[in-house]
Amino acid sequence: CRWHQYVKGNPRAYSLKKLIDPDWVQGQVSHFTTCKALGVSPWIQPEWTPLVKPADTLAFAEWLLAPYSPATDTPESKPFAYKRYASGQVAPWIDEFDLIAFEISNEMWTPSTKSDFFGVPALGSFRKGQVAGAINRLIVDTLKSSPYWTPAVEAKFRFFPGGWIATNYTAEVAEAMQGVADAVTINGYIGPGWEENRDNGGVGESITFSAATVHSRLQIVPSSFDATFKSMTETLAPFGARLGGYEWQVTTPKAPGAGTPAAEVDEQDRTWGCNAMQAAIVDQFCLGLALDVLAPAFFTFSSGQYWDTHQRPVRGGGVRAAWQLLGKLNKIGLDRSGVTETFQNVLADVQDPSGSTLANLDQVGRYRFLSSDGKEVLVLVSRRIPGQGVDAGNTTVASATTRVRWLLDQARTGLVWTTTGDWQTHNTTSAPSSDIQLTSSAALFEGSTLVTDLPPGMVQIVELS
Repeated sequence: CRWHQYVKGNPRAYSLKKLIDPDWVQGQVSHFTTCKALGVSPWIQPEWTPLVKPADTLAFAEWLLAPYSPATDTPESKPFAYKRYASGQVAPWIDEFDLIAFEISNEMWTPSTKSDFFGVPALGSFRKGQVAGAINRLIVDTLKSSPYWTPAVEAKFRFFPGGWIATNYTAEVAEAMQGVADAVTINGYIGPGWEENRDNGGVGESITFSAATVHSRLQIVPSSFDATFKSMTETLAPFGARLGGYEWQVTTPKAPGAGTPAAEVDEQDRTWGCNAMQAAIVDQFCLGLALDVLAPAFFTFSSGQYWDTHQRPVRGGGVRAAWQLLGKLNKIGLDRSGVTETFQNVLADVQDPSGSTLANLDQVGRYRFLSSDGKEVLVLVSRRIPGQGVDAGNTTVASATTRVRWLLDQARTGLVWTTTGDWQTHNTTSAPSSDIQLTSSAALFEGSTLVTDLPPGMVQIVELS
């Protein structure tokens, strides 16, 4: 559980005192308490400013790792362990979890003058990635120099320095963290939004729901992320780090503010909450998993500020389609992945938002996984929308329903999971109902071939027996 509250804290109070304050709802205590209650591992994300001083890093390490016993310790000998103990958390927080992910700051590549982030500047001949990497390395090395850092603690920690979609910056961070970073993460917004240089701070453009808008987002995996994930993985390999993801999902180019008309907010929700846009999220997630990209972090709860536009799963009183589908995959428990070659390609020429033609993009995402108990799981994602794109035979896509024939090694039985409605269906705006529900039916086989009609803009999860 990646806790983004601290780096977006309001009022802003980036200090060690604030970070470990048990009464601050956006601090680390609240994060750990929530993770403990949910039974999940915490992903720590403190800003670099409280920890850039070695003394503060060591104090944080004591608070996090050191035991405290009134019989042998005193507030003077272990002041920060005592603060934790006195707040009611007797055991070191490290003892409460099997794993703790550690990320320094948020998007340090942003301008250092930008008020929303603590970015870093280039210093002399040192580029931003080198400066960010050096800060990460200083904090991690100092953390590891703590007397409370042990092999048992080492085994529980994973270091995830934040990179960027820009290869050079990410490589510079990875080089500085070589031998320490388990993964370097990049953002993966499906947009349109920040990654297309559109402001979503409340003054940017609104998007009107249309087949063309949704179709352009369904092409994001074959037109962009497939190549990006592969090239970034190759970039990181010499430094011994995996590629990881953070903040993956759709984001609106214009965030609703206090004066935004309700109809405009509903239009944005209709666009980003429809089944087809949710299919793009599942497509991107499965691609990352198939390419051994560290599972990404998603925004899941509204903070009451503009960050609730990062998908806003609670709007409409129901869970978005992506959360239901990804939740199903999580429940199945995927542990290995791959893509089969015994599947016919469905290619089309499509236009990107700028009007440029992208030739021969695969219109069906297909993924083959093994579940934690060794059963096969197939995921199919339709990237087609009626009337959008041109098939290889120069025929404009009409119904866009795709007959999928997937040859397997033997005859099987199984269930096909999908969501209700069609590609345009989205959650209602009246809580607590939802127009999107997860449903299942028996899989159809002709001998050892899976046969299914994949509707446009939809996802099917085939759980084989």
